[in-house]
Amino acid sequence: QPRAQAILVRPILLQVGAGAQASHMPQIRSELDPGLVGFPIFLLAACVANGAFLYKSLRDYRASEAGSTARAGSQLLLSAAVSELLWVLPCFVQCAVYVVMVNDNVTGQMACDVQGLYSVLSSFSSMALAPVLSWFTLDCLVGASHQRSKYVKWLCVASFLAAGVIGVMALLPDVRDHVGYASLGEGFCYLNMSAKPVAALSLVWTVVLTGAMLVLTGTLLLRLWRGLPRNSAGFATLFLLLVTYMGTWILWPVGGIIALSGHTHPKGFMIAGGILGHAQALVNPILYGTLWRRHFLAAYCYNAPADACIGAEPEASQANKVHPDTDTGAELGA
Repeated sequence: QPRAQAILVRPILLQVGAGAQASHMPQIRSELDPGLVGFPIFLLAACVANGAFLYKSLRDYRASEAGSTARAGSQLLLSAAVSELLWVLPCFVQCAVYVVMVNDNVTGQMACDVQGLYSVLSSFSSMALAPVLSWFTLDCLVGASHQRSKYVKWLCVASFLAAGVIGVMALLPDVRDHVGYASLGEGFCYLNMSAKPVAALSLVWTVVLTGAMLVLTGTLLLRLWRGLPRNSAGFATLFLLLVTYMGTWILWPVGGIIALSGHTHPKGFMIAGGILGHAQALVNPILYGTLWRRHFLAAYCYNAPADACIGAEPEASQANKVHPDTDTGAELGA
């Protein structure tokens, strides 16, 4: 009789277990939600914009001479393009899938961990690369020696390595349960910003990098302001870079202070931060890939040797430069 009961109970347990597993499997939506279509369209546009950004940067890199300042500047732009594509491309695929499948971006699920990982890789590396670009621009314009430009490659690598270490550490078994990736609402997964270790990390990371960005870019703006109207377009470009950078990451230190003080983040706080970060996918190809490339890389740096005085007037060595957009010796228009 006990054996007969076991035979009867076992199929029931198997069915319950199968049902529990099925509840965690992505399921097809019973009806299409038109509100889910907009974000994949935005991400597709971002993929195209950053793909073009990557292509132009790679072309500039190949056209520049090894060891030149232009090579270093192209490496910076390549890194910026890769940093954006690290999240816009996989996020486009994931969000396109969720148009027809039920969103399973919940804490503890692999989909949430995957989105959290590529979001951290992109955001942390992007945040670190902007001050490097400001430092490089300042070195180009006012530095006594331009040999430091050869270190740009390693600074870019260090930015990605730091982001990678942070992203992978959140997946470690002993770390994941406490400060791993979590659903922050609206299907968005990122580091658990409510955890105090994450809050402390985000606070230190943003304060250091935004402080560096303010000092470096502020010094650049002051130099260019004194030289107006020689490079008014360059001044406007750097001002926009600084404003968008501060506007994008300003919520990070605020969120860190809120979490460390023991309070909960207000409703919509995390989504607001996500929207600001996502907007960079369309802003950066314009600011970095078009404006900075035109008014600084092409005007001062293109095909200049690493030890050249590229802070001089662009027209002084016009005959020896090639415009990246045309591959001719046409006027730079700086």
